[in-house]
Amino acid sequence: MIRIFQITALILVVVAAYFLWMENKDGVFVAAVLAASSFFLSIRFQARARLDERAAKTRENALRK
Repeated sequence: MIRIFQITALILVVVAAYFLWMENKDGVFVAAVLAASSFFLSIRFQARARLDERAAKTRENALRK
């Protein structure tokens, strides 16, 4: 899931650059906003995975004691 959002963000940055080159300001704005959203969603999923992993280790250590 993380890679999907990262790839989507990269593609949308390229699309935004194309729109900028074509001087389509509205297209640049939309593509850039979607790229930023996709990038931050990938960061959110990474953080969530780390938190879930840490919680599982904590639960495992608590059960051993």
